[in-house]
Amino acid sequence: AQTSSLASSPGSFPAVRTAQVDEVTIPGGDGVMGVVVEHQPAVTQMEPGVVTVFESAGAEPQKWFVSGGFAFVHADSTCDIAAVEAVPLEHLDEAAAREGLKKYQADANAATDDVERAYANIGIDVHEAMIDALAQA
Repeated sequence: AQTSSLASSPGSFPAVRTAQVDEVTIPGGDGVMGVVVEHQPAVTQMEPGVVTVFESAGAEPQKWFVSGGFAFVHADSTCDIAAVEAVPLEHLDEAAAREGLKKYQADANAATDDVERAYANIGIDVHEAMIDALAQA
């Protein structure tokens, strides 16, 4: 069984990538969603986490950390992923993620309004997800 995957992002993710793959897992708001051939059409908002692409049985999966975005599963078994930022998981630096988390925690504590607090909380969520992804790698 094959499903097509198209991924795009203004970040490090390939600008446009189309490939025949067996499965794609997506970090959704309700947990990780696996997309395979004949998956029911869906639109989901991605949370910070790992998109995993299984190109074929037995092959090493490709893992990308995404900071958020949307995934669109179509009736023809194609899956479009629009990520705000995406980088190969192996390119993440745990020490840098921990430093970033400290910075955003300090920003949240120093926030003087809801907008500053919201930006800081987004940074906290993304950096915590990076650290979790690296711990599970």
